[in-house]
Amino acid sequence: AIGWLGIIGGFMILSYYSIIAGWTMAYLFRSAGGVFEYVTADGAQHIFESLISDPEKMIAWHTLFLVLTAGVVGLGVNRGIERAVKWFIPILILILVFLLGYVALESDIVGGLSFLFSFRAEQLTPEVALMALGHAFLSLSIGLGAVMAYGSYLPGGEPIFKAAAWIAFLDTLIALMAGVVIFSLVAEFALATAGGAGLVFQVLPLVFGKIGGGAWLGTLFYFLLMVAAWTSAVSLLEPAVSWLSENFDKERVTATLWITGAGWVLGLVTVFSFSHPEAVTLYGKTMFDWLELLSINFILPIGGLLIVFFAAWKLPDGFVRLELGAKSPALTGAMFFVLRYVAPLGALVILGYLLKAFFA
Repeated sequence: AIGWLGIIGGFMILSYYSIIAGWTMAYLFRSAGGVFEYVTADGAQHIFESLISDPEKMIAWHTLFLVLTAGVVGLGVNRGIERAVKWFIPILILILVFLLGYVALESDIVGGLSFLFSFRAEQLTPEVALMALGHAFLSLSIGLGAVMAYGSYLPGGEPIFKAAAWIAFLDTLIALMAGVVIFSLVAEFALATAGGAGLVFQVLPLVFGKIGGGAWLGTLFYFLLMVAAWTSAVSLLEPAVSWLSENFDKERVTATLWITGAGWVLGLVTVFSFSHPEAVTLYGKTMFDWLELLSINFILPIGGLLIVFFAAWKLPDGFVRLELGAKSPALTGAMFFVLRYVAPLGALVILGYLLKAFFA
């Protein structure tokens, strides 16, 4: 059940993730072409709406992004995924460090730090904590099968606890660095803070249109987003490709083409959910809304819940201790307690919150 949920959930997310990633590619070229220079709020909104209302443009970017993703996965673990990660993750971090240095010297980094790190007790609600936990599930690919697929390629004896700690630390660090960059730029011009697509595709173009050297700065920023999306999409595609090639004796390239093609077709549902939302609705929600519900609000937390149950209650204790690689008996005991009691309860609470939020 865990395996099937991971494959299906990752495949579903990839189908619409590639649409959003395609937007970043489109904006990369728009920024490089100076489209955002002196753009107004209405102009930024028009640019975005003209993109998502045009199915031909979205399908073109969707196709290009999936071709790039399939190119990496089709080459295999060593020649494709490993080589891509070795190149792209350092490039991503270097660009992020450069942008951080830029905002420290040229922008309102104090305003960005204040927005992110000023403690506002009234905003620290249970709902906010649950939103953060739900975000962590997606950010760390918990319940998606990607970590399981990559973990199967690790050499024996690799300590899971050490790897997981580093991944969680670096994921948080990079997210905070990106937050400082984004909100420092927004604070520079006292623009209204938005979230999600509104922030990235409508607020930030205003910043790049006003700031000196905004065209190249925006190009760098959207290239950063594209690389981040690309590496994430590889992780979403790999479990399904690995399953198909190993269980049906398919060549990796063939398996990649089949899964990518199916993801491309399913992605058309999201394209038309944005371009013609009134044409594909069910109970007042678009097909994209339902895809998001099933994958993120349902499959992720259930997959995470089943994983912790499996690790804590099904696998032999000695095997789990060996794989975790924790040296301290006290630390190992604490991890078993979290696995058996805290994590399942947390996953259930997250599942309930996400379902309630969607149907509210």
